[in-house]
Amino acid sequence: MNMINQRKLTIERLYYHITGNSSEYIPRILDECTEVNNSVCIDAKFPDDFAYTPLRPFKTEHFGADKTVNWLNLEGFLNCRRITAYLFHWKTRTEQYWSSFFTKWMDSDARLEKLMLCFLEAPEFRNIMNALGKHYIVVYTKQAYLEKMNKKKEFALARKLATNLRVKDRQ
Repeated sequence: MNMINQRKLTIERLYYHITGNSSEYIPRILDECTEVNNSVCIDAKFPDDFAYTPLRPFKTEHFGADKTVNWLNLEGFLNCRRITAYLFHWKTRTEQYWSSFFTKWMDSDARLEKLMLCFLEAPEFRNIMNALGKHYIVVYTKQAYLEKMNKKKEFALARKLATNLRVKDRQ
């Protein structure tokens, strides 16, 4: 990573996958990846007491974390446009943590537009998951949600137009 940064090269995507304990290496790797353009995905196991807060804000469009994500301090990734966290075990997050995170996010000028929390097994999410009948929660900013709805409407309109054109061609 140092060599790439020294040569002023750009990295579009970084996917880090390791099967063993990687808490020794991940801070050094992530500290060098704040400039990755498109996406950073971390698929690794960490001890419960491991935590990471970036030295500089991440500028990547998408940040994803899989396996154990206790180490992920979401506030350090608010400059990413999208965050996806696969929460198999998220033991250290309390109601106060979530309240603080969402308050800071919504009261800031952060770039984060979409937060997806997937495969929630933690007891504090069980009632939400049962009520929704899904294995994920997606939270959008108002602007990002409106853009999503506009794209959905445009797609539906284009689909209807294409269907109408096919029907007219058959006649």
